[in-house]
Amino acid sequence: MTDNQDNRRSYSRAGPWLVTLLALGSLALLAGCPAQNRSDTIEVEVRGNRRGGARATPAQIEAAAKQEGEFSWYTSLPQSVAEAFLGRFHQKYPEITPRLTRGSTFDMIAKVQNELAQGELKADALHVLDVGVFIQLKREGQLYEYNSPEYRKLPPQYKDDGYWGAMRLVAICMAYNPQRTKPEQAPRTWEDLLDPRWAGGKIAFKDARTAGSAYAQYYFLRDRYGSIFWERLGRQQPKILRSAQEIADALLSGEVALAGGMMGYKVYDEQQKGRPIEAVWPADGVPIVLGPLAIMERARHPNAAKLFLDFALSREGQTIFQNLAWSYSVRPDVRPLPGRPEISKMKQMTPLAGWEDYLDRQPQFRAEFSECFTLGD
Repeated sequence: MTDNQDNRRSYSRAGPWLVTLLALGSLALLAGCPAQNRSDTIEVEVRGNRRGGARATPAQIEAAAKQEGEFSWYTSLPQSVAEAFLGRFHQKYPEITPRLTRGSTFDMIAKVQNELAQGELKADALHVLDVGVFIQLKREGQLYEYNSPEYRKLPPQYKDDGYWGAMRLVAICMAYNPQRTKPEQAPRTWEDLLDPRWAGGKIAFKDARTAGSAYAQYYFLRDRYGSIFWERLGRQQPKILRSAQEIADALLSGEVALAGGMMGYKVYDEQQKGRPIEAVWPADGVPIVLGPLAIMERARHPNAAKLFLDFALSREGQTIFQNLAWSYSVRPDVRPLPGRPEISKMKQMTPLAGWEDYLDRQPQFRAEFSECFTLGD
């Protein structure tokens, strides 16, 4: 199963804790009581943030969430990571059944937009590697306003108070196999990728038309070096693959000599498995992409989604998540994993014109990517 397969499932059928769940009779919460009706009743009591009433206490939110009994999470996380994290949430709140839908970033965005257009939104909470979609959804009034107490722990550049907080931060590097490429032969800057010795299908990238991390890399390098940089890279005839795992496998097998764009957490993941992959953190800058988590305005289970968001952004949740996903937490009280470079010590690439520009230029830049590269090349 690749990172970008769109696998939809009820998580209550996917986890090893199903037998326990059935034994406890938690599924009885769902029987004979439509989720929408329960949610409508509870909203009157606890949706005060948005409707101008008294703000609900954490205890009131938890009680209402348990009455709702379930929630649906749309995410671009790898399937195994998303399932494991939902399993930990369910251990903490066994009365709530989480349901998972996952796919690539832009596949998930398209799914949400289609469901909104049809008036049949199923997502209660959304997490993808693209700040732009959260800006757009907020513009359209599609994000639920909720002032999570965990927002106070996040630096200002990693949140939009009342609407979303960064569940993870992904740093994009290059990578090579030290058994096939000597360290002194590896590139040191992004412009080193233009060296003719990397031509002829020796470099692999993810598809920026489907992957949020790949679009981020395209945007940041296009921002610094202009479209000519990517046009010249296109003439190198790199391979365009759909997932980080495909790139890692191609690197290990010798199909490619270099990962031109690799999520840092994937390098760490492969290293933990004992596989020979080394990261290159380019001296000219490391593209940084945020993965926000937000609640949808039309959420059918808003209180369960609040409880999940609070858990996911808490110190407890971020520590669990970091150990599952290997990605960086933006909370200052969660230290990076042993052996991982500190994000604060990297030369970070962030949008020169801001995240609004990052959103507004997506159609243009994704079209440019299509002109420069072909999937599977």
